[in-house]
Amino acid sequence: MGLVIRDNAESASSYVADYIVDRIKSFSPTRTRPFVLGLPTGSSPLGIYKCLVEKYKAGLVSFENVITFNMDEYVSLPPAHPQSYASFMHDNFFSQVNIPPQNTNLLNGLAPDLAAECSRYEAKIAAAGGIDLFLAGLGEDGHLAFNEPGSSLASRTRVVALAEDTILANSRFFNDDMNKVPQLALTVGVKTVLEAREVLMIVLGAKKARALKKCVEGGVSSMWTGSALQMHERAIVVCDEEAAGELKWKTVKYFKSVERRESGHNHGLDRSLPIRKGLGTPPTKLKTAAGPLTPESTPKATATHSSSSPISPLAQTVPILLTTNDEPAQSSGYTALEQKILAQPVPKSHGLLGLLGTSSYGHTSDGDSEAESEYDLKPDRMASRLTDPVFAAEALRRLTPNPEKGKMLG
Repeated sequence: MGLVIRDNAESASSYVADYIVDRIKSFSPTRTRPFVLGLPTGSSPLGIYKCLVEKYKAGLVSFENVITFNMDEYVSLPPAHPQSYASFMHDNFFSQVNIPPQNTNLLNGLAPDLAAECSRYEAKIAAAGGIDLFLAGLGEDGHLAFNEPGSSLASRTRVVALAEDTILANSRFFNDDMNKVPQLALTVGVKTVLEAREVLMIVLGAKKARALKKCVEGGVSSMWTGSALQMHERAIVVCDEEAAGELKWKTVKYFKSVERRESGHNHGLDRSLPIRKGLGTPPTKLKTAAGPLTPESTPKATATHSSSSPISPLAQTVPILLTTNDEPAQSSGYTALEQKILAQPVPKSHGLLGLLGTSSYGHTSDGDSEAESEYDLKPDRMASRLTDPVFAAEALRRLTPNPEKGKMLG
């Protein structure tokens, strides 16, 4: 997950709009091969929609061959209601660009069978080839779409009950009357968002600062569903300085330095559009120093771990743990290589043991004590199991305690 920090909401919105336009133009959509865009509502994306409309009117982008899927909709509000998300999208975006009405998709909060409506929506996304770029916002409580705290990270489009914090935050659109805010909504699931080929999240304002901190610096948690973007290999969070206000300085410094290096040195960075299944050319084989990573290039190794996660195709290609099929026979003595390594001088105490201070190992924190260890320190015997001489040499230089010749700790 990447993080882009801009000085204010206007520059952050402009960055996101430029990114979307670049993606659409790079994709070169046609009527039979449209670009599929996921869209949010609320106050955060308003500046983005304004920029996109301006770019369309300036002739910089066309939405004629773009298909959109909105994230959510209130239950019980008719599309013509001024606070429905259908009205929001029509007023702020759809009516001002050249996107065909039949290319816009919104959940129907008045459907007689809401569960069937959610299933239909998921099926329609799949029929469109999946979402190429999902634009998202972040709630004050860290929610992604209307996936409130506690939502499953494997959730799909469904009916949800809105949290009180969300109802309170959205009451500003209903004359500050919480009783007028719908209690239920339809929303795409966390997994629905994660299956998009790219995700771009906009986070603006000091009220979102705590949520952004939890989602960027905290662990992945269903209590902060926006944190699930950490598991997406092509997710970018764009925020303003106010929203970044609670991030650690180290975090801000790191991501700003990464952006500076990327802007100055583009070679080696993958800025290509993700390949949509069934379209375009197949991805290039991964390369290593020895050539393509194939079973033939590692004849003595078999992967003991694989991943079926749709988030990281790399995990399905690169073996994570390798074991040898023909393990060398155990030997009671050292090999010639091991003997040569053992003949080299080694420290009297392991560096980590020295950090322990005076202990049962008999070493002080400065590492100068000659006190006899309660354990007989031996070179790591597991080195004999390693087939790579470099790894074996490194392992043999480590001193590890042999409890069989020392006292057991009480």
